[in-house]
Amino acid sequence: MDLVAAFNTELKSLTDSQLPVSRAKMASITRAAIKALKYYKHVVQIVEKFIAKCSPEYKVPGLYVIDAIVRQSQYFYREKDVYGPRFLRNLVPVFISLMNCNEKDKPMLMRMLYLWQKSSVFPDEVIKALCGVISDPKNPQVVGKAKEVIIESLNNSSTKQIIIESSVPSQATEIPPTVDNCVSRDDNAVSASEIASDCAQRNTSAKVQLLQLQALQKKIAEQSALLNQEQTIDPEVLTQIHILMSELTRRAEAATVQLANEQANEDLK
Repeated sequence: MDLVAAFNTELKSLTDSQLPVSRAKMASITRAAIKALKYYKHVVQIVEKFIAKCSPEYKVPGLYVIDAIVRQSQYFYREKDVYGPRFLRNLVPVFISLMNCNEKDKPMLMRMLYLWQKSSVFPDEVIKALCGVISDPKNPQVVGKAKEVIIESLNNSSTKQIIIESSVPSQATEIPPTVDNCVSRDDNAVSASEIASDCAQRNTSAKVQLLQLQALQKKIAEQSALLNQEQTIDPEVLTQIHILMSELTRRAEAATVQLANEQANEDLK
């Protein structure tokens, strides 16, 4: 249990770190979790309690810890991963707790689900259910449905998981040098280049990007409002719209900052 205590200490030290949390700090926490693999249930419980009790500004970093541990475990142990299924069990209450983060951090929740969906970290039906929870966390029907989806997902893999748990190594081997590639980056850098490349050419000016994003946001908002009034929109389509809107909002804000910086540089010339 010394390994569990070491992980607990490492995770608690997160609150002593300057935000955004550095990649080095996140990698250190992830290493401690992998070393405590034999006690993965204790590690998961510690992370869940941290997210539930930490102050709002550390909610999203807590989510990044889950992401980093699961991705590293999946990369290193593949089909023998135990962290993914264990974290999956309580993702609904975890995301409800995450909704208590700072208002400016809430788009990061949808962004993480987008990244999980893109990388197949968790099943699509689970991602869609969690998107519904983020959109309407106080709706008992939405929350209940999400829990059902997760239970079904866990049941579908329960036999496989029993086999996996019986083969969990008593002590994790050394983490490969590629760990940093699997660890979430800080708030300002998490897969930003990956997402940006999907939507804009690098030689597009900030002003043009901003105008394009604002126009697209307006069109999506208008269409989704009409569809909602007619009650003909598919829930899955609405989920994807919410994800896209969150990402567009983030990019528009980034483009605005870049445009302001470019204008300031021109004024100095």
